[in-house]
Amino acid sequence: MPAGLSKKILSKHGHSIDQLTIEAGSIKTYYLHAGQGKPVIFLHGAGGGSLVWLPLMSSIAKEFEVFVPDIPGYGESDKPEASYDKAFFSKWLLHFFEARGIKKASIVANSMGGAVAMQFALDCPRRVEKLVLAGSCGFGLQGMSKRAFLSMMISNIFPTATTIKGLLRHLIFKENLMPGKEQINYFLKVIKSPGGKRAFSMGRGKAAAPFPDGVIKKIKQPVLLIWGNKDIIVPMINATKGEALLPNSKLKIIDETGHVPFVEKPGEFLRLALPFLRESTALSDNPNKAQN
Repeated sequence: MPAGLSKKILSKHGHSIDQLTIEAGSIKTYYLHAGQGKPVIFLHGAGGGSLVWLPLMSSIAKEFEVFVPDIPGYGESDKPEASYDKAFFSKWLLHFFEARGIKKASIVANSMGGAVAMQFALDCPRRVEKLVLAGSCGFGLQGMSKRAFLSMMISNIFPTATTIKGLLRHLIFKENLMPGKEQINYFLKVIKSPGGKRAFSMGRGKAAAPFPDGVIKKIKQPVLLIWGNKDIIVPMINATKGEALLPNSKLKIIDETGHVPFVEKPGEFLRLALPFLRESTALSDNPNKAQN
């Protein structure tokens, strides 16, 4: 079962992380939790899970209260029959906030998770303090590698250790930084679990689709865009578009990294993200007055 593998992977990280589940609306949601302070939520991309954020958790949990859920359809969370579009994920995230009693939080998100974070910021602006978007969908997929897209399709339709490794080679620039055998086996067990393909088959990429330019401009929270300059899933041309459209944003590039720079260069990612998360902002209201 995936749960046994995830515990084994977590045990090797040598720091205290709670593995918890909670009912977020009607969806049983598995999540990792650590630290104290202002809350920070981490959202993974399609096909991933909470474990992808392990390289950052211990450092950020020294200053913040960290919540890292498995988005519905992925990891060890429920995999219901659903639309798996931005609206579905945004509603689930609001239920997660409510179930955990979180009034307001910053969100760090990757790939599809970035588009979900943007939708949530639009739907519930008073719940979101800041956004850190890494290789985020939502701005467009211009220049995406056709081979990477094909590999993504194959790994979802015919999930094997070989096809998952093939996809990871497109996500990660330096092959020596690929996840180990245990993590690959974990991803494989998740997608082969009951309902494991629903997010792919029922979602059909809707959650990763770009927002209209005028909608992106409505996101007023401070946004830090962090991009790998070798990202072939969401190439940098989309990041520059996002920076131009978001009224309160800045773009930072990490060299020699692909679609998940926090995995390849976690130290550099933290060097950029932590000061941004620490900064106070005039847009931050009293969290006790947060509204939907």
